[in-house]
Amino acid sequence: MLFKLHRTLSAIIVLSFVIFSCSTQQEQTSDSTPIKAVKVIETPEQEVKKMIEPVESAHARSYSRYDSTVSRELSILDSIYKATPYYVIPNKQPYFIVSTGIENDDHPYNGTIKYGMINDSLKLILPLEYDAISNPNLIKQNCFEIKTDNLYGLYNYKTGKIIAPQFEYMLPSGPSITDKAYGYKDGEWFILYADNITKTAIFNLSAQISSLSFNPLTLDNNLFIDSYSSPDDEYGRGVVINPSYVNFLELLPQPIYKEISTDGRSEGINDLHVTVKEERTLGDKLHAFFVDFYESGIDGRDFVNSNHKLLIYDEEDQQFTSENLISKSYLELCDDPGFRLVNDSIVEIKGIHRSEPYVFKVADIHTSYTYKKINKDGSIMDLSSNRYFDFTKFIIINKEYFKGCYANYIEPDGEGNNLETWEHLTVHDLDIMRNEIFAEYGYDFKNKEWKEFFIKQSWYLPRFDNVDDK
Repeated sequence: MLFKLHRTLSAIIVLSFVIFSCSTQQEQTSDSTPIKAVKVIETPEQEVKKMIEPVESAHARSYSRYDSTVSRELSILDSIYKATPYYVIPNKQPYFIVSTGIENDDHPYNGTIKYGMINDSLKLILPLEYDAISNPNLIKQNCFEIKTDNLYGLYNYKTGKIIAPQFEYMLPSGPSITDKAYGYKDGEWFILYADNITKTAIFNLSAQISSLSFNPLTLDNNLFIDSYSSPDDEYGRGVVINPSYVNFLELLPQPIYKEISTDGRSEGINDLHVTVKEERTLGDKLHAFFVDFYESGIDGRDFVNSNHKLLIYDEEDQQFTSENLISKSYLELCDDPGFRLVNDSIVEIKGIHRSEPYVFKVADIHTSYTYKKINKDGSIMDLSSNRYFDFTKFIIINKEYFKGCYANYIEPDGEGNNLETWEHLTVHDLDIMRNEIFAEYGYDFKNKEWKEFFIKQSWYLPRFDNVDDK
């Protein structure tokens, strides 16, 4: 579960998104289909007359406190439309996003409000009929991503042409955005060129995912700006709307991220990136990826969050399965998370846990391991056992598993410290590790201490005097 930040001033949900780089494999194409072109939609005459003199809108805002480069335009547009929540200035030309209603800050772009777009001449170039209009130059050069009824398309702000929303998700052609992109619909891939859509017979999606890396702080002038935030506000003004593939792959929990600091000093997010840590082919058709999300910023105090996800891609069925592995704050003691593929079916997650009071408690805070299994169909299941030290059941261990971060709460010392820490398991811990294996196989302990120790566990059933053959 992604760590949630709570402010006393406002509830902010922060998020980020990722860009895939493309495969260099040669493409085979067929079935060219022309795109649908649309003309620029002129603003109705009555609206032009109304725009001659700015009118204070129902929002009752003091527009002079907003960005001086767009305050007049915001005042005009707000007098005509319900709201103008965002603007963006790609290639030094501003574009304004207008809407049919006032957004809920916690749930923008949720399908209840329609959006359109205004150019720098204050002409309506996209009608207010889209569920989302997202950041330009993230999928295809000179294009905004547009969404209707959970399908995606593109609007070219240079030519005025539209590729109608029809794709489940789209991808850029490579690490550098070009005049070509890819769209996925009905189990097939299409190449989106400047003037046509062409079906492609070969598309290596796993190669793209394996080189995934993105930092939205590098978006520069392609970053959306919160129209109603002041340049003097203490919080970041940047806004990032997830590209379609981020939502489709469920890489991040929210569709939109606000308060991104572009100067590295404002409160909000000032560092945000997503990368693939590892890629592995499992069997004939499965590909496994570890996706690492990291964010840091200022929210009254400094914060750092991380979230790690396992993504499984079935090449044959073109289906994805994902699983959150670790979600934690680095503000806690014992920052030592990790994850790895032990083999083609076992995933190991190393984390830090706070113990519940029970007889096998090693420490109040301690290094712990959990395991998941990747099935042949790409599904993921949890592995568990009666043992406290699960790794002795699922993998072959070495002495590194005796090391870690362990701490107990104690009475505070004179300097206010109330934790006693150590870096390895105790001899008693190792005794438990060894004997719980015997106990799980039903060994009837002769030693009174261990018999009494395990008899308290509901799962322990002493049945055998010897378990060597097991």
